[in-house]
Amino acid sequence: MGFSELNRLFNGEYASTRAEEAFDAGEHFLLKPLTTTIFPLVAANAADDSRTIVDILRRQSPAFSVDGVNAEKSLKSMVETALSLVKQLSGLWKSGTIGEVLRFSIAKQLIAAEKAEEHLARGPRAEKFDEAVHSLDKGDWLADALFAMPTVEIERYASFISNNTAFSTQHGVKGEEYAKVVVVYDDVEAGWNLYNFSKMFTPATSGEPTDGQRDRGRRLAYVSFSRALEDLRVLLFTTNPTAARQELIDRKLVEPEQIDIVVPD
Repeated sequence: MGFSELNRLFNGEYASTRAEEAFDAGEHFLLKPLTTTIFPLVAANAADDSRTIVDILRRQSPAFSVDGVNAEKSLKSMVETALSLVKQLSGLWKSGTIGEVLRFSIAKQLIAAEKAEEHLARGPRAEKFDEAVHSLDKGDWLADALFAMPTVEIERYASFISNNTAFSTQHGVKGEEYAKVVVVYDDVEAGWNLYNFSKMFTPATSGEPTDGQRDRGRRLAYVSFSRALEDLRVLLFTTNPTAARQELIDRKLVEPEQIDIVVPD
């Protein structure tokens, strides 16, 4: 869906479980200003939609709130200021990094993002990341990596979070129900280490998961499987499909007629 590097960052060594879940839900404090305010402003500017720009800024921007720095300006002057700032923002969006976009947006009071501002104010972490030493501060490395990225994947991630896609994360469908559900498990392409669904479902074939992987995987599988009202299909990628199929049958997770092996051309 076009945001693989962003996904890899928020499922990688710098991401805590909380950061991963916030990413899946579209609620991470570093990303939410980008998806809910900044990118919508850029999109509105591209569409030459000044009304939407003003509406977004009035609802979400400290600079254009009723007691903001532009409160005393005439309506015409306020609109001109808004359009000028968003034009500058759009230029930076095309050529700058995420960090530069956030820094500009905070400086111009287009967004209120105190925690992001704290990360931007400190110097980048220069030392090599060591999980044993820096586990409590890994968010610093995550923020630094994000700030150095271009903005190109944010648009696609924002579209995903806004449900403009046929897919959703397993975290994102909690409490929802659907007649038909397809669940896709691909540990290799996902790039995560908090989960390993191949090992959870077929430990004899793929190896034993860690206790954490097993526990988290079972809870997440329950969430996704229990969304289906009528029909549930599970697609599991594995390097040994024949052995995996037999193990799933032997463990009585499926009946033989319920599982097929599909080998790509």
